[in-house]
Amino acid sequence: MSSSRTTPARIRIEAHDADWMIATIDGVRIVAAPVPTEQVDAAIGEIVSQLGVRAHVEIHHVDGTIDRRVAHPDQDAEPDEPRT
Repeated sequence: MSSSRTTPARIRIEAHDADWMIATIDGVRIVAAPVPTEQVDAAIGEIVSQLGVRAHVEIHHVDGTIDRRVAHPDQDAEPDEPRT
């Protein structure tokens, strides 16, 4: 899916509980089912690939920590340098 969007997307993934997370893109909740915690990186990769633009990603864990990263459609969603 190609996009004419030039500004980065904002993806927020928030813990629903220890096993499930909910994703939003630019403040809009993704209608699909919640994401299992162990599949978050794969979900980020798929979302960014479909958007076709880089994205600022925040992952809000159930323990209150927050990981931030920038994901690009042409790379894995692994964090460059996680920060809290």
